[in-house]
This record gives sequence, C-alpha cells and structure tokens, in this order.
Amino acid sequence: HPFAFVMCAVFAAIAALMGIPCVVSFASLPQHSGQLRTKFSHAQAFSQSMDWAIVGVDNYTVTESFDYWSGNDVYVKIHVSPSGWTFTSNIFWNHASSPRPFFVYVPASTNTVTIELWDRDEGFNDDYIGEVQMHIGDSRQLTTTIYMLGQSNVATMAVTLASGHSAVFQTADALNFNGVYVNYYEDQGSATYALVRVPNDGVEHHVAFAKAGSVFPSELHGIWWMDQRGVRLRDYPSGPPNDPTYQQECSAAADEVLVAFGEAGWDPQGHGCVVGQHIYAGGPLYGHWTWLDVTGHGQSTDWQSSNFNKPNTQFCFQNAERTEIDIPRYWEAFWGVQFPDWVMKLRMVKTPWGWDRVTLLGPGGVAGVCRYPVWQVVDGFGRRTEHYDAYVRFANKQAPLNQTSSSFDFPLNRGNGSTLVARLQLPTR
Repeated sequence: HPFAFVMCAVFAAIAALMGIPCVVSFASLPQHSGQLRTKFSHAQAFSQSMDWAIVGVDNYTVTESFDYWSGNDVYVKIHVSPSGWTFTSNIFWNHASSPRPFFVYVPASTNTVTIELWDRDEGFNDDYIGEVQMHIGDSRQLTTTIYMLGQSNVATMAVTLASGHSAVFQTADALNFNGVYVNYYEDQGSATYALVRVPNDGVEHHVAFAKAGSVFPSELHGIWWMDQRGVRLRDYPSGPPNDPTYQQECSAAADEVLVAFGEAGWDPQGHGCVVGQHIYAGGPLYGHWTWLDVTGHGQSTDWQSSNFNKPNTQFCFQNAERTEIDIPRYWEAFWGVQFPDWVMKLRMVKTPWGWDRVTLLGPGGVAGVCRYPVWQVVDGFGRRTEHYDAYVRFANKQAPLNQTSSSFDFPLNRGNGSTLVARLQLPTR
C-alpha cells in the first residue's frame, strides 16, 4: 500500500484511500436494522459470531474529584484474559461522566474481562478509580449498573455483554447504526488480522456498510468502489452524468477495490466525522475494505505493506452541505502520529454521480493533484446500484498467466471471482 512507502517515495505513488458523542441506552437499541443483517447470516458468519463476544461500558459517573486543578479526566481500560489484549478509550478531559460509550470485541473463550476506570494526571501517575470483572458466559445480553471496587460508591457504570450468535450480530449492527465504534484494534499491537476471501458478486452480504436510517450521513451509506484506474469512466465517453468535464488524473493506483463504513463510528462534533476507519485492520465478523488477490492464494501485497504503519483514517465533513470531506490518517504502528497533510492531503468532493477522491501532493498540491471517481455500488438499503455490474466486471477480470506485477493499466488479479477483506483473528494463546 502506498502508505508504507510514502516517507521515501511520496511523489512516486499516489495513496489510494478514499480515506461520539452519541450516548444511547443499549438496553433499547433499535433492532430494525436486523432485517438487513439477516442477509449476512450464513454458515461462515455463524461460526465467526460464535467465536466472539462484545463488551462495552457506558453511562459511567465518577462521584469524587481526583484532580486538584481541573475536573476529572476519565478514561477506560479493558483487559482481556488469557489473550493479554488491552483496549484503552480516549481520555475524556474535564468529564466526570462518559460523553460516549466504549465497546470492544473479545474472544468468546475469554475467561475474564477486567474493566478499569482511570483519571488522567499529566504531572504524576494516573489515578486508579476502580474496576469491574466479568466472565463470558452463555449466550446472553445484559445491561446493568455496577458499583466500582476500591472505594464504596466512588463511581458507577453500565456494562453491556453480548455473547452468542444472535446477540453479537444484533449488538454490532445496532451499535454501528447509532454511530458507536466497536473497537477491534488492540493497544499493544498483539492482535492479528488475516485476509478472508469474499465473492465479488454478492459482496453486500459479506462486507459491513452504513445503513439507511443510521446516524451516518446518507452520503456515506452503502458500499463504494474506489475506481482508481477510472474504469467506469470508459462507459461515459461524454463524461459521467451531469459532469461532462470530469476526468481521472494520474496514472498510479493501489490494488484495493471497495470501502464501506459499517465498522466505523460517527462523531457529530463540528460537521461530523467518521472515526475508526482502519485500513489494515478489520472487525472479526465482516471487514470493510477489500483488496485484489494478486497470487490466487489469498494474498495482497498492498494490504501487507500497510502493516508497516497500520493506518487509521477519519472522514471529516468540511461544511454543513456535506459536499467536502478531509481524510486525516493516523499511523497506529507509530503511536497514532498523524501523517502530515502538507506532504500528502486526501480529500473527497461530492459530485452528481458519487465522489471525486482528490490527492494533493505537497503543500496546496504544488507537486501535483490527482483524482479518481468513487462510485456507490450498493445503497444503504443493501440494493445494487447502476454501477454494480461495472464493479463486478472489473473485480472479476483475471490477469494473464504470464503477468507477474501490477500496473496502472493492468492490475494483477488472480481472485477468480473474489476479493479479500481483513478480519480480526482469534488469539493463538
């Protein structure tokens, strides 16, 4: 993936990315999105869902002050045993109660989940407030308020546990519907991800996407084709609908295909941002970013290269009309540092036919401006659009047997009717 090499060859390859406070009562999460979810239910998905549980905290309140000079700066840590995974929430500065929930995927074989509440102290060690321990049991879903340990009545929190096939799928669906990101990226980087094969024709049953009626803006519902080579434009010799002058620019592309927002979160602050949109990582049930299989054996060199920096993106609207998006990127493998926009800035501009993905090389694009079309191939209701067949034709086109590398004009594709999506894997210990 271009992100892996951008420090040494940023102007030689074009990045191929298109790329809370949302407090809800999880005891009454909407279930109507389950009608769409049932289309995903098949033997493979059933097996995957039985391997996982979802644990989350919400509505926690600290009743005592732990800071002398400011309000409490509260955050949550979730420790998973025996895998050794740890998940840490954002710090909620000057908050004695939670402005947003924090949910994570954990293996269903987990013995113990320890949920700790902490107060951030910039001058000294952080203050431990208390903890709750839970055991993953049989299929159930519960929401309860628990008094924290350590000091009596020092804090309370609502804890949600979902395990078992139906509860996991319904909870994941409902949380995304409400813009809540279920974390699948573990703090220590010890979690592993693997590429899983999904069919091109029928991909809407295997990839998580933002659904109609959800808190996500309609402009991002469904599944989107990152047409970096401008293939679909060849079907519009006079230009795409109501945009006769549009052209794809720059002859560089990565071998990635689709992106969707069904595993991300939504932060409504400002004009709103999609958050938690990872490129290398994906959730355990579906995934949200697809790649060409370059060997026929389930391998993508571009995806593997993104392991170098493990980029995490946001898609942030820049105006109330939701016609412009900036895409900041954070390198999780390097302590979440943000990649500088003055080197390469990624944007999206709304068009009559979809989105124009723009890359500005150098400050203000002084070293060049590249663009490619992004087409919606599945809408928020799970229905195929007029661009679906063109996407399938592209994704199904096999490379000649004597082709050994990918180029702009000739992508290396040996997927035989399938592409690859990254999913979180169970720990080995």
